[in-house]
Amino acid sequence: MTGKKINGHSYVEMGDGLKWAFCNVGAVSSVESGDFFAWGMTEPYYSSLDPLTWKDWVAEDGYSYLSNKYFKQIDGDYQAQKYNGTDGKTVLEPEDDAATVNWGGTWRTPTEEEWLKLRNEENFTWTWETKDGVKGFTVTSKVKGYEGNQIFLPAAGHYVAKTTIFKNFRCEYWSSCLAAANNSVNHTHAKLFRYGEAGGEVTVEGRYLGAPVRAVSE
Repeated sequence: MTGKKINGHSYVEMGDGLKWAFCNVGAVSSVESGDFFAWGMTEPYYSSLDPLTWKDWVAEDGYSYLSNKYFKQIDGDYQAQKYNGTDGKTVLEPEDDAATVNWGGTWRTPTEEEWLKLRNEENFTWTWETKDGVKGFTVTSKVKGYEGNQIFLPAAGHYVAKTTIFKNFRCEYWSSCLAAANNSVNHTHAKLFRYGEAGGEVTVEGRYLGAPVRAVSE
């Protein structure tokens, strides 16, 4: 673990202008999944993962729009009450950013562009491997002055309803960016970084999904 910290949380400088957290929000080691957050929500829907225990306010179907404070069901459709076509907000504000609320200081969730910059193979090597029994990517910097600096992104998958999916198969991390309106008329989707051994992309996923957050800071 690096000795450099912001507000008590360790980070690694990769040479892209950001400080990347050593582990996921809610984790204490680099191989732990950490907590799973719906986009725009700052606490997980469970009080315990083992055994899986849901919080009292969570809807019966777990990770769904029904449990998201920014959604209402109107005429059979889920419609966003914040980050929508009316307010024009397209990036998480600090009070809705799980990294900022849980870790404080200058921590925040990366943007779509920042995830893609880290994925640039000219500057970073991505190695799919197993670390302490957990599959994921070791990202190693090739940037001058930062050569050899590394972070590990565990393939934690995501939660949908009450089920975890793609654990040890995909690294799935929220960005702070709302999906474009033409991808979702009711602004129900956000940008998710999704990569596995066979490749991947920054994709569009429902804001109800429970996914990890890897924090960054300037």
